[in-house]
Amino acid sequence: MIYCLILIAAFSAISYLYSYYAAEKNFLNNAISYAALSFVFTILFLILFVIRNEYFYINFIVFFFTLLVTLFLVVFITSIIVFIINIIRRNFDKIQLKIKKPSSIKLDLCRKLFHIIIFFALIFIFFISTNYQNIYRLFPSNKIIFIFANWLTGYKGQYNNYYLIEEVGFYYYVILYFFLILTFVILTNEFTRKTRYIYFPLNFIPNFLFHEDENNKYGSYVYFAIGHLFAALIIPPSVLFGILAISVFGDATSSQIGLRFGKVKYPWNNKTLLGSSTGFFVSLVISSLFVNSGYALFFGLIYYVIDLITKKPVNISDNLAVPIICAILYNLIIVFEVIF
Repeated sequence: MIYCLILIAAFSAISYLYSYYAAEKNFLNNAISYAALSFVFTILFLILFVIRNEYFYINFIVFFFTLLVTLFLVVFITSIIVFIINIIRRNFDKIQLKIKKPSSIKLDLCRKLFHIIIFFALIFIFFISTNYQNIYRLFPSNKIIFIFANWLTGYKGQYNNYYLIEEVGFYYYVILYFFLILTFVILTNEFTRKTRYIYFPLNFIPNFLFHEDENNKYGSYVYFAIGHLFAALIIPPSVLFGILAISVFGDATSSQIGLRFGKVKYPWNNKTLLGSSTGFFVSLVISSLFVNSGYALFFGLIYYVIDLITKKPVNISDNLAVPIICAILYNLIIVFEVIF
């Protein structure tokens, strides 16, 4: 019971801080990301305290509290160090590293490199974890996760293909834990960035990578993490990799080609025809490495449409919209048994 209350308190604190520091002018992004976070927290709570999978319960509690304690200690130690530095320099204003920002093209490339690093880090973790069988002890192994994995993959047979479903369950949790860690680290960075006396080691990132209009809002990396955390919860690993590849490489190609070579611009959002088209074809190719050609085309078209309407006329981040919409539509396809 005490773990239940602590988890509820932690999720409530995160939800409160997220809404407290949210910018009013960015209402749609904040509303959708807040709803996505709430959905993830609710599902995790149900898995922990309703399904009562004891193996998962124990290991998730250990994982979650280790994450919270680690982040708290990092924030605490960093804040103490900065406080001492401020005493020495006799200035208690928030330390701001003055970093010369690159040109718009190079700045966009730096922002996309963050996504690319995350993609390859997840690929690395995905494959390296197969060499450490003891890691499997972190994840549940009863029929509940097999049934869930069965539904996620659309597998209609019985449970005789035990090994396949077991592997899907394992990788599903590897990816879900990865995005949980990423989301909590990024949210910690954003919450501390918006305070005066509390610090986190990554607080310098916004000074370098943010556009001027993002200083008082959440950075796009928040929406990237939350959107893919939501997707990781409700879709299987291979599909998530397909969507993540679109978010990373399709979006990067679209913006870089558009900024460097695009001439014909859409009148409503200043994006270019060349950039959007290139992003679509790259999304189609890169996504087909993880899903079949039908899903790759479907996800590529979703990305193309979203790219056309963001940030105008719809003020929403494509980092948030692409993974959430693709994940929801994928599940609808599975429910209604549409074949690609």
